[in-house]
Amino acid sequence: MGLKGEAGLKERLAERLQEGLPLTERPYLAIAEKLGCREETVLALADALIREGVVRSFGAFADFNRLGYEGFLCGLVVPEERIPALASRLDGRREVTHNYLRAHRVNMWFTALLKGPEARKRFMDEILHAFECPFVVLSTNARLKLRPTFHFPSAEKETGEKEAQGDRCPEESGFSDIDEQPLHADALKALSLLQRNFPVTPRPFDRVAEELGAATPDLLGLLKNLEQRRVLRRIGVSLHHRRMGYVCNALVAWQTDIARETAGEAGSK
Repeated sequence: MGLKGEAGLKERLAERLQEGLPLTERPYLAIAEKLGCREETVLALADALIREGVVRSFGAFADFNRLGYEGFLCGLVVPEERIPALASRLDGRREVTHNYLRAHRVNMWFTALLKGPEARKRFMDEILHAFECPFVVLSTNARLKLRPTFHFPSAEKETGEKEAQGDRCPEESGFSDIDEQPLHADALKALSLLQRNFPVTPRPFDRVAEELGAATPDLLGLLKNLEQRRVLRRIGVSLHHRRMGYVCNALVAWQTDIARETAGEAGSK
């Protein structure tokens, strides 16, 4: 395979990995068959995407609301000279999932996942109040769109478009009663083990199954059940969009006269 062909295949693989791995004992083989190449090629290219820093994270993406967590968007008014120290402190907190500087009076924005009112109070006391900066905290009322899927510039040449697409959240009314059942300890442990550094090996689920003391088919059955219950969204990658040719992103907010009861319908459009 020539360099151009390999680069194109790597880009197709990166886009495919964003969608999620198939829950089979040899998921990379299944992807290779879709892409029309060998399993060894998929493994080598996936490893290269990680080493080159194109992949930001590789693991399980769960619906944290179903695990008892609540999401918050927090904005701070931070003097320029204090930005490095405060950014470093935030980046050291496991609850913080994203942290950005923005060109606005409210210039530092981050998202956090917190479980229960006690954790929220502790976080507010330890971080926000300790910073002694004006801040705003916005809790999540409804999720309307998640997980952008980024395409490489070569795809733009083929289609004439370059757009980050994303998944819309299903209607809550579509959930079945099984979704409300508590999760077994094995399910929670499996999600924890799968969140980071997913193996790039021919049989990646074997390692997690061994740590759980379970057979791989049983682990895959558990994950398929979690997927059906919409607790597990996917096992896949998130990408560094700037390393794919996207030069910026933006945070946009609207203050509208739309009633809270119908805001979700408007936002989904």
